[in-house]
Amino acid sequence: MNRWPSTDQLNVCGIPSEHHSYQGISDVIQRLDRYTELGRPRPTGPRSAVRCTALVMRPLGRFLRNYVLKQGFRDGIPGLINAVSYAYSVFVREAKPGRWQRSRIR
Repeated sequence: MNRWPSTDQLNVCGIPSEHHSYQGISDVIQRLDRYTELGRPRPTGPRSAVRCTALVMRPLGRFLRNYVLKQGFRDGIPGLINAVSYAYSVFVREAKPGRWQRSRIR
């Protein structure tokens, strides 16, 4: 095995790291709802209505970033599922009901 020569020291953190994996699809959906509510921009005035282009372009951009740029296609179906779920979370964040006012959609 080839290794890069390094003069840097390895710093070890004394605090254990916790990783919480998803327990199933219901856990994914619950976290999606919680995180999109936390990450949702709050309306600040009359110009804060949902833009229809944001509902399409932002999720599409997130999908392309995860599937193409980050090469999710190399992982096969799991990579596709991952890219679609990230795009869906962006869509949900943009489309949260608090931002929808039918008369203000542009």
